[in-house]
Amino acid sequence: MNVVLDDRLLIEELLVGSRRPGVQLHTTAYWYYRACRAAVLGAGGHLSGPFRELEPQDQERAISAMLQLPNDIAFLTHDNSYRSWLRLPGATLS
Repeated sequence: MNVVLDDRLLIEELLVGSRRPGVQLHTTAYWYYRACRAAVLGAGGHLSGPFRELEPQDQERAISAMLQLPNDIAFLTHDNSYRSWLRLPGATLS
């Protein structure tokens, strides 16, 4: 199954990890940018709140981990746009 992660779900995946076997994760450059921005600027809003709740050392590790997207989370690009991607069997938007 293919799943598209928005910025909030991407942060949750990178901080907590909620993988299920057989699920391929995808996100967009925009949602990844928003997740990284929330991690680094940390104003305590909806996206940055999870980072502020961490101990300083854990917060630093989490921010560092955010700055490099894991290889098993793919970017959706113009070459593999939403429209063509959503035609794949098992594709869902989360």
